[in-house]
Amino acid sequence: MSEKPFILEFDNDQHAVLEPTFEKLPYKFHSRLLYAFVPEDEVNSFLKRHPHKVLGKFKTISFRPQVYEVEINNQKLTLCQAPLGAPAAVKLLDWLIAYGVKRVLAFGNAGALKKLPEMPCSFRLKPFVMKGCLSTIRNRVIL
Repeated sequence: MSEKPFILEFDNDQHAVLEPTFEKLPYKFHSRLLYAFVPEDEVNSFLKRHPHKVLGKFKTISFRPQVYEVEINNQKLTLCQAPLGAPAAVKLLDWLIAYGVKRVLAFGNAGALKKLPEMPCSFRLKPFVMKGCLSTIRNRVIL
């Protein structure tokens, strides 16, 4: 028997069963994304302080984040709240990339296996540089 195990078979078809753009929505997001792993009230608080407009909406059964254009230091960025859980966050990120995102700055809260000190999240944005305290990820920004 010379047949390879299924796990070793290579599928060279680059198309997914369901492409992220299967809905053919008229969205075109800015290439730089602020991917916010924070509660909705923190996103809303941020939006109150910065000029913005809604660019689109991602629809799922339980989580429907809006995608915003935010202007900071005369630069337009895409802002979207990330969902809870890696599979959902990656699905949304894949969709955002399909509609124009090329660079991602992910920030916010993360889980931990041991008790870490909580720090207030107070950040200022410069041209795509984030400074401040991020809760439970030891003051590091994940790129």
